[in-house]
Amino acid sequence: MKDQQGAEEALEQPMGGLSANELSALAAILQLYERHLWNSMAPSVKRSRQQVEITAIMVKLCLLPVGKASVLIDGEIAYLEAALMVFLCQVEEKMPLSDNRAGILASCHQLREGVAALLEATLPKQAEEQ
Repeated sequence: MKDQQGAEEALEQPMGGLSANELSALAAILQLYERHLWNSMAPSVKRSRQQVEITAIMVKLCLLPVGKASVLIDGEIAYLEAALMVFLCQVEEKMPLSDNRAGILASCHQLREGVAALLEATLPKQAEEQ
């Protein structure tokens, strides 16, 4: 009974307190980041590897709300951080000052805090495993 109740709670907050909408937003931001890397890096093995890794993270994020258990490692969380930073820079550079822009920036900062909390939560667990 407790296991079922815990699973239901995990569906409501699938990863570190991030909602399904926030996970969808992160997946979309990762798509932007993937395209940014494609346009800013010369063709290489590194670029191809990063593309595959980012795609894998997007798949993990999409599976979390439907109850497929998955854990992000610190390298994957670092990709999320980098993607959010690129997105924030693009919003600040490309969007004119408006209430909409301010709302987007506030939401992104909130997402960054959630991702930072994930990173802090995974570091102690990974230290224990080693």
